[in-house]
Amino acid sequence: MLSKIKQTSVPVAALFLALCLVVGVGLGNRNALARAVAEAKVNDAKLPELSEKLTLLAAERVTHAGYLLRLCQRDLPNDPVTKSLEAAIEGLHVAKNPSQIAKADQELTYALAQVDAPLRALGNESVRDLLVKETDMLNGFGKQLYWAGADYNRALAYVKDVHGRLPLKWFLGNMPEVYR
Repeated sequence: MLSKIKQTSVPVAALFLALCLVVGVGLGNRNALARAVAEAKVNDAKLPELSEKLTLLAAERVTHAGYLLRLCQRDLPNDPVTKSLEAAIEGLHVAKNPSQIAKADQELTYALAQVDAPLRALGNESVRDLLVKETDMLNGFGKQLYWAGADYNRALAYVKDVHGRLPLKWFLGNMPEVYR
């Protein structure tokens, strides 16, 4: 075995050494990035927990917007605002990552603003009371979602800082997406 190693040409040995170096640095970079993701936190909440919080708050917004959608389907079945609210709810329901959640939540906020006037115009006191109650709930969850997104982005800034200092960052693939 030792005689075979001694017979190896210098370019082959250098190539093997370079390959080992690149693989070793690449694995070290991957491990450093994984550790940064695990350690990134804001207010004792780590990045994966913050991502999960975004998903849960989005689900709450979907639930409460669904109550208003039922009102619209009952009282405004052919109104275009009903269809836009339904599309916005579905968009937030299927959103998977933070940037998709942020975009879908903006669309839902716009759709909810469009639904308000037609429902109030019905003049029904019980509809108006439910509209106020659900709008307050949706606004509360919307603010929580905004602040959770800000916390997520602060934790992600740490990960991006670590990623930016790694020598083989292009080798590591995509970074988690920003909530915007």
